[in-house]
Amino acid sequence: MYKTKDEVAEILAEYFTICVAIVTEDSSNYQKHILTYQLSRKKVLELDKEINIPSWISNAANIPFLKSHVDLHVQSGNGSWSRRRNYLHSVMHSIMESYHAPSGPSFAKAMSEAMNSDQPSDLKPAHGGKLPPLPKEIRDFLQSSEEIEKNRIYSQPTHQLTSLSLHDQEARLGMSNTGSPELQMKKKVFIVHGHDELLMNQVHVFLTNEGFNPIILQNEANSGATILDKLEKNIDTVSYAVILYTACDEGKAKKEDALKPRARQNVVFEHGYLLSKLGREYVAALRGEGVEIPGDLQGLITIPTDNWQYRLQLELKKAFS
Repeated sequence: MYKTKDEVAEILAEYFTICVAIVTEDSSNYQKHILTYQLSRKKVLELDKEINIPSWISNAANIPFLKSHVDLHVQSGNGSWSRRRNYLHSVMHSIMESYHAPSGPSFAKAMSEAMNSDQPSDLKPAHGGKLPPLPKEIRDFLQSSEEIEKNRIYSQPTHQLTSLSLHDQEARLGMSNTGSPELQMKKKVFIVHGHDELLMNQVHVFLTNEGFNPIILQNEANSGATILDKLEKNIDTVSYAVILYTACDEGKAKKEDALKPRARQNVVFEHGYLLSKLGREYVAALRGEGVEIPGDLQGLITIPTDNWQYRLQLELKKAFS
């Protein structure tokens, strides 16, 4: 049974999250990932009908092979963790771009229309009988493919630019300010995150599939720059931001006894900074179950992380329609 693009993206995100952990912070203690690595890799190898699987993944039956492959392709030394993440993310995106369903939405729609039209005489059932109904799986596929086609977010905005806001809109939408404006096909979106790399990768793949260009600041070249420097450098060309409130820290007020799960302090700071720069309609917050939100941000809409794809898609459509 073919996997959908979202299902493939989820499997790849899980596998590459484990790979990133193995070649970075858990490099000297990778034994704890042996079982999960094998299970995750097995799922990827089962996608050979949907994607083009690189030969090194097919051959990486053990973790030392994975580490050797990454070491061969990524320069060691200062900043190597960031370079390893970048390399694995680029591989993941290349694999996703090779996704090939048995038939795309347009073909499915044409097929559906053909099934509803008059049949050619040589295909008509004998004795005036009816053709047998399509199997349920095929009917479901046709219907879901048409829905995907309808709900797809295209990167071109439909609103008109006004002369009063042309400069701001050009910067936000990635348009050149010399000669005829050229809209970038992929708008940049910041992903602000803590330690939950699985969710970060899932959001990264989701945004890529929706036609955006996700930016993770820790993966950007440092050149001696701080995170704030990187924010300021990229802010004029960024269209949107997705903030991940995950249970990476704990905290409480002095008068309270129990510690509560919180996002990391840098996540909260960058959230506020991006709200002030982009505006609340261009910032979405994904919130893990039970994770505290700072009091000043309580009025903002947050999206639960247990079922975030559809809600985030709606927010993106609202922002760019």
